[in-house]
Amino acid sequence: MSKINGVTLPEGTDKWEARKYWNTPTDRQKQAIKYMSLVFNDLDIDVNDLKGKDLTGYTYHSGGKKVEELEKFISQK
Repeated sequence: MSKINGVTLPEGTDKWEARKYWNTPTDRQKQAIKYMSLVFNDLDIDVNDLKGKDLTGYTYHSGGKKVEELEKFISQK
């Protein structure tokens, strides 16, 4: 067995075949990815001054209407 980034693989597994051995993401991981996407969306719009794009409210740069929701998610264990 060999380990690549915390995934235990059968000996001789090519790094490109390693994805077959990954665990499916949990619901919490899926939600974290969704939140990251929304945060990056808001930051991209703000930093690049993209007019006419929809802000999601997950950063203070975008009004911060949903920052509390995000902070609650982050603080959960």
